[in-house]
Amino acid sequence: MKKTITLTLFLTFTALQASDLVQTASTLSVSQCTNQITKAIESKKGFGVFAIIDHQKNAQKVGLTLAEQKIIIFGNPKAGTMLMQADAQVGYDLPLRIMVRSQEGKTVVEYRDPKTYASMYDLKDSPLPNKMANLLKSLAATCQ
Repeated sequence: MKKTITLTLFLTFTALQASDLVQTASTLSVSQCTNQITKAIESKKGFGVFAIIDHQKNAQKVGLTLAEQKIIIFGNPKAGTMLMQADAQVGYDLPLRIMVRSQEGKTVVEYRDPKTYASMYDLKDSPLPNKMANLLKSLAATCQ
């Protein structure tokens, strides 16, 4: 009985965590899409790309295989600081991330919907989570 309750709680928590992921299909390759998104980020005033993590390359370094998967870590330090001034814990979810990966031969773009931050953190009065969600949506659209 205890194992069943634990498993049920785990699966419920996992489903809730995944439910705020937004997924879109891309017509580009993973590399092309990553480049498009990176250029779009760098063209926005105040934004910068902090890192691109290549999970496939990292898996290969340890002798494992993984489909192409890249995480673009980026942000706007001014906007991020304003959010963290409102609630320091939002720093756990910053900077923003967008994932570009191969799934069954197709390219998928995924990101966590920042509108959930308003309820997770004390940001109910901030317009920034909605602006961040719109930004991520427009970045994903650069690959369609």
